Amino acid sequence: METTLQKVKKEIANSPGEVGLMIVDAETIKELNRDYRNQYKSTDVLSFPQYQEDDLVERDSDDYLLLGDIVISESAVLDQADKYGHSIERELAFLFLHGLLHLLGYDHEKEEAQSEEESMFVLQEEILSSLGITRQ
Repeated sequence: METTLQKVKKEIANSPGEVGLMIVDAETIKELNRDYRNQYKSTDVLSFPQYQEDDLVERDSDDYLLLGDIVISESAVLDQADKYGHSIERELAFLFLHGLLHLLGYDHEKEEAQSEEESMFVLQEEILSSLGITRQ
């Protein structure tokens, strides 16, 4: 039987929609992390969904859906591209995709969702590879 999370992922993935993207400095993402996650530390990417699960129940599958916003730290993109030895474009695509998967319902941070972390990272690599965005 399909779980609620699986239903949400499937429903969202098959709908037209929109995602907002902001690239910000290190201090801004640190403040957002503090304000919305109670963690006053820098991070590389944050996702802010704009829908509730109930929104999906009462809509047609072809209704336009505002998925939410993704915020990426510019300094994290530069630092991590250098650290991992790949292009800035690849790191930016990786972080955007990571944020997008969070908007689609993936969550590796809650204790009960830790098992999703590995499948989420495998999926990210598969998607990036299919787009020709590989580690160089």
